[in-house]
Amino acid sequence: MKKVAILLATYNGAKFLQEQLESLSRQTYTQFNVLIRDDGSSDTTMEIVRSWAQNDSRFRVVEYSTPTTAAAKGPINSFFELLDYALKDNSFDYFFLCDQDDIWSPTKIESQTQILNSLPANECTGVFSDLLVIDEHSKRLCPSLHRYLGVDPFNEIWPQVIVQNIVTGCTLGFNRKSGLLFSKTRAEALKNAIMHDHWMAILVCANGILKYTAQPLVAYRQHSLNASGGIKKAKLANKIKDLINAGLKARVTAIWNQALTLERLGLLGQIKLSPILLAKGLRVVHEMSKIDLRAQGSLRTFLFWLGTMIWKKKIAQLNR
Repeated sequence: MKKVAILLATYNGAKFLQEQLESLSRQTYTQFNVLIRDDGSSDTTMEIVRSWAQNDSRFRVVEYSTPTTAAAKGPINSFFELLDYALKDNSFDYFFLCDQDDIWSPTKIESQTQILNSLPANECTGVFSDLLVIDEHSKRLCPSLHRYLGVDPFNEIWPQVIVQNIVTGCTLGFNRKSGLLFSKTRAEALKNAIMHDHWMAILVCANGILKYTAQPLVAYRQHSLNASGGIKKAKLANKIKDLINAGLKARVTAIWNQALTLERLGLLGQIKLSPILLAKGLRVVHEMSKIDLRAQGSLRTFLFWLGTMIWKKKIAQLNR
């Protein structure tokens, strides 16, 4: 039976953490450990965590070994700290990312482990799922996040995932080979990743196999303290306004910076980005279309293509 490491990064999560830890303890798959790293919480998060670790040996607190590792690092670095810690234990076969404020379905590990078991052990592999959305009182808001957002993970998501990440980190599980690849690129990710789950999704798609299950295996909590993510009204006018307000230029250049970093590292598979940046005028769009570099949805695709054309000179200077 494969052993799973659940990587749980916490920060001032006392309000919802107990419910999440209870959901982890009720998993039908029993061969797992929950590795918990706190990022300097000022509430009762660590009291909750230590209580669980004292009463259930499957829960472990990742203690700080140096002042450097004890420093607050933010979510990306916290997950990499946990991953590097877990990789040192050769008993772990699979690794699952976990957020402090969600609730896992009792069959989450079992369902996703079955999928990982069916994939080649000598390749980078991963699996992610749909989510149902709940509010801060655990009331259901939406039965399927992916349907709400209008994305279809059953479609071929490569190379669209370069432009639009539809892999929510708290649903992602992966094998040791993927974990080693993620760890190898940690320094670059900390400088150039938009978010760790986006970085990881691209790496698995480009260098291995990423599978999807439509089962909503995580209750994804929306509240005022979310570090990332969100569910908003899906009216077209609101979508455009949100994208513009978020800074279209910053968003487009961040996508390109991340992709160009991975290309420079030789980790973007067969995708070649230089023909796009060398093209002129509408040829830029033609080159992107030729390799299917787009988002899932015409509006996001249009804005990404438009932004690439407008700021191509700036983009071409990235990662040099």
